[in-house]
Amino acid sequence: MRSKIQDSDVRNKLIVLVSILLALLVVMVCIVDIIIIRRRMAAQPTLEAQIVQPATAIPQSIPTMGPTVIFIPTAENTQTPIPEIVTVPPPPVWRFLRINQDNIGTFENVSDPGQKLEAKCIDPNRPPPNEGALYNLDGSGILKPQDGGKKYQRFKLISGQ
Repeated sequence: MRSKIQDSDVRNKLIVLVSILLALLVVMVCIVDIIIIRRRMAAQPTLEAQIVQPATAIPQSIPTMGPTVIFIPTAENTQTPIPEIVTVPPPPVWRFLRINQDNIGTFENVSDPGQKLEAKCIDPNRPPPNEGALYNLDGSGILKPQDGGKKYQRFKLISGQ
């Protein structure tokens, strides 16, 4: 009976010893992996800007005379063409006429009073402009006060115009 107890005691001690050795082995492998990873990261170049040295030496003296250039005229017309000047007409300026109870404003073109626009107010909390106030129409279809101020309402064109 004693030998069975001693055998189980020895077996238990052996299991504990093997478990401790395996745990130490795992810890050592992890430490070695960390060391290898750090060395690899240190060997990789950083993304910092690097200074490039000039390939040629900086001249010690400044040349006083440039190379000789020979100009040979051709028999063809040597006059340079004059580029066409393209003038873009200024964008039309719109005069505010009135606003109705549905917050739709009516505008007329200053240069051609026959052209009229209707636009919906997009800033109903701001006061309406005075009659005759001038507005510019931007590319997105929004009428903004010509002076650039944000005191008065802005308008967006109603689709179909």
